[in-house]
Amino acid sequence: MDSILNKAIVLHQKGDYKEAEELYLTILGSCPESDRVLYLLGMLYHQCGYHGKAITYLEKAVDLNSGHFDYRAHLGRVYHFYDEQEKAISMLESALEICPESAEVFDLLGSCLKAQKRFENALVYSSKAIALEPGSPIYQTNHGNILSSLGCLIEATQAYQKSIELKPDYALAWCNWGDTLRQIGALDAAIERCSKAIELVPHYADAYRNRGIAYLLKGELEKGWNDYEWRLHALEPSVSRLCTGRPKWDGRSLHGKRLLILEEQGIGDFFQMCRYIPLLKDMGGEIVCQIRKAVLP
Repeated sequence: MDSILNKAIVLHQKGDYKEAEELYLTILGSCPESDRVLYLLGMLYHQCGYHGKAITYLEKAVDLNSGHFDYRAHLGRVYHFYDEQEKAISMLESALEICPESAEVFDLLGSCLKAQKRFENALVYSSKAIALEPGSPIYQTNHGNILSSLGCLIEATQAYQKSIELKPDYALAWCNWGDTLRQIGALDAAIERCSKAIELVPHYADAYRNRGIAYLLKGELEKGWNDYEWRLHALEPSVSRLCTGRPKWDGRSLHGKRLLILEEQGIGDFFQMCRYIPLLKDMGGEIVCQIRKAVLP
């Protein structure tokens, strides 16, 4: 079984997920309580985007070997990825009991709490991650994100700058630094940083969107609207497919046609723009709106 496991791990690392999965399952057929194989298979399913399977196998690994730090830390990470923040926090806190000086777990806890908008608590954990590993550009950037959410914009830019000093090609830090500078009002600097992020990652939708907002605030409308259209690629995948995979209405007659309106921004924006729906209806087409449940009566 060791030779089969070693082959499966090599295939897994190479990205040959289907073949690796088959070998992991073969091993589990003979050794159904192999916590290591359950863990590896759970991570494989997570990498493939199979939410339910990933969590099922990782939970089994934790149940069989509850004292294993990596199992708990990675299950916590997967819970966080799939927005199960309470489960993530509980699992990560239990991981800290095993390894109380884990910068990775402190950073993840900060991200979980940020997702819950518990920004001050998040800052406590991200600060601990930074104290343990000040040379991590990822931790510095996540720390900056939390500071930005708290409105500590100058401190956030300092964290992003530190991240860039550590990793000059870190596109996420350039993008977030640019957006924070935009909030401060340093529009030219914001555009410069977002442009750097796009240079590093040419199809970086968030960077285009952030740069577009900065251009619009400067009054450079053509550049701004062109960049801002990239926001549609940064939405949830199910919404993004609807926005980018179908023809857009270009203002022509709607007679005999159906127009789908997607609520892809904030609830306030949606209600503000609702006043235009009757005008569209008067153009003769069938109007369909896709909205979140929260705005229904």
